[in-house]
Amino acid sequence: MLLLEEPRPADSISMKGSPFFRVDSGEYRIVYRFDDEVLYVSVIGKRNDGDVYKKAKRVE
Repeated sequence: MLLLEEPRPADSISMKGSPFFRVDSGEYRIVYRFDDEVLYVSVIGKRNDGDVYKKAKRVE
């Protein structure tokens, strides 16, 4: 996945109440945010694992 080139791919989802987006890549879920210059990847974890979101909440 080329998030650096396109930080908002068609399958990305904005996470409610948060500056983060999420996207699936294979069996992994990536939680990230970005600005004009930098892509910040906060969590990478198994797609159906609720722990990914718990970790993302701690990072905020």
